[in-house]
Amino acid sequence: MKSALGDLSYCMNVHAYQDLAGIMNALKTVTLPLRERLAPDKPFGLGIWIPNTTLDEDLSELENFLQKENLYVFTINGFPYGRFHGEAVKHTVYRPDWSTKERLEYTISLVDFLANQIAEGEVGTISTVPVAYRKELPPLAVNHLLEINDYCRKVYRKSNKKILICLEPEPDCYIENTKETIQFFERLRLHDSRIDEHLAVCFDTCHISLQGEHPASSLKALNAAGIKVGKVQLSAALGFHYNANKIQELVPFDEPVYLHQTRIFENDTLVKHFPDLSPALQHADEYPYTWKIHYHIPLHRKPKDSFFSTIDELDQDFWQTAKQLCPHFEVETYTFDVLPDAHESLEDSIFNELKWVEAQTEANLK
Repeated sequence: MKSALGDLSYCMNVHAYQDLAGIMNALKTVTLPLRERLAPDKPFGLGIWIPNTTLDEDLSELENFLQKENLYVFTINGFPYGRFHGEAVKHTVYRPDWSTKERLEYTISLVDFLANQIAEGEVGTISTVPVAYRKELPPLAVNHLLEINDYCRKVYRKSNKKILICLEPEPDCYIENTKETIQFFERLRLHDSRIDEHLAVCFDTCHISLQGEHPASSLKALNAAGIKVGKVQLSAALGFHYNANKIQELVPFDEPVYLHQTRIFENDTLVKHFPDLSPALQHADEYPYTWKIHYHIPLHRKPKDSFFSTIDELDQDFWQTAKQLCPHFEVETYTFDVLPDAHESLEDSIFNELKWVEAQTEANLK
């Protein structure tokens, strides 16, 4: 939907579907009711997720439905390739990475779909894997990113529709913070001085906070380096001020589906990082400091006692900078199905998150 920030929606990777029928069901049972509550009789934007298993199907039914119901796709989550719910995902969510032809071909298919959805002169965004889940640059990754940039350039020349492929920095990946992102783009520019035409960043606020970075400062640094921020994913990490009497309350968040990279800070200095919450809990008494956990919790949720949410780091400077630099926004609490104490329906949770964003923009964009 249109907002004071720009285009705003929720990321549909919160839905557990694997085929076209699943996408249609999610749209009918959750998206349309949300539209009626948030923007009745107005165009309603989508941050759609299309698994690779769906791309072999005839998507004309989906496209016709979107047009009929006044739903418009402005961004795609092209990060999860296949199954994303109901079974262990963990580090496999990064596969295939940009070293593979599968990732390139999948993203090309998403570019083609999105180009059919946006109008001439408009910009569409696709978020994607931050190169790979490793700290070494994998073979062929640069070549494939150059290829997708070239493909988007051809689409733009032919249709006047600009598609941005947005790398999403994430903990323990090849690019996980602002410095590494800038360094990688500088490296890409050595291969193609026009790489910034269609390669950009998906700025996930949870991930940035996990790195101990200030979101507004990170956005400004990316902009100063000439890097576009195509999409902001508004998300919150779970925080915990160490308390030996409360540590057991973290155990339910150590669930088997998603990876929950954990960062531990002492006086704002990173002192330890764990690849998941489980090993962090095994060494909990060794790190009686401030924990930040890659566990997306609803934006409007206010944790109690020793717990906190990193959403409080989104200050006025962030909202004003984000509005200036980025056209697309989506809320992305994909962990709803595994929240240990969810007390509302999925529809209500997304509604309350979007209303929270609306309240923040009203308060901070005056």
